[in-house]
Amino acid sequence: MLPTRHLSRLLVHGAAALLLTASSRADEARASERAEPTPARAPACTAWEVDYRVDGKLRLSETPLDAANGTYDIGPGAMTLRFENDRGRPSGKVALLAYRMRESYRVKMRALFTNTMLATDAQTRIAPEGCAVAAEGALVDTTVRWQSAVAGYRTIGSVTCTGFLCGKPGVPAEGKSELVIEPASVRLQELVLGKGLKTLSMDFAFVAEVRKPKQAVELALRGSELRRRCVTPPVCE
Repeated sequence: MLPTRHLSRLLVHGAAALLLTASSRADEARASERAEPTPARAPACTAWEVDYRVDGKLRLSETPLDAANGTYDIGPGAMTLRFENDRGRPSGKVALLAYRMRESYRVKMRALFTNTMLATDAQTRIAPEGCAVAAEGALVDTTVRWQSAVAGYRTIGSVTCTGFLCGKPGVPAEGKSELVIEPASVRLQELVLGKGLKTLSMDFAFVAEVRKPKQAVELALRGSELRRRCVTPPVCE
């Protein structure tokens, strides 16, 4: 049996060896962490899609006898824009993904000492198929400048005519008639966005020329943000 003095020395030396081993392993682990950097995280998304509630104004001109020329309120409607994601903020390229607007308004035509009423109830839509977009542009400061025309601007609904001028040249027949403005390419004005892109406005842009009821149509918009979401758009082939 070892003397107590020798046994104590062995215990002390053994404990010191264990501490040195543990310290060495900790140093090796830290060195390994430094040698193998953590892989960079992929961005959560590459774009922002922002939905806006929009209201509009239609400015009509070139109507029969200029009797229906004027500006009329329309809405409500909606518009969706997609912005590039720049470090968590909408920026860069912009795409118009969708647009719809209810166009319900009444026009009183005064001509030849008579009154004629035209009541329009229609819906205008822009809805590209698949992963296509309706128009492309760029965000410069707080202004969206369009670089292409809007494809597929279409209006479907009805117009009801009552009064003396119904059935005259450029005026629908008495009663309810179908109103169809076939898809066309439209050049929108710039969109002016407010602080944080939370509001938008657009000055009058020519959008349609209609044969019956005869009129040239211009559209102005004003809207506010409903919601936004961070997305990764599909890759279009």
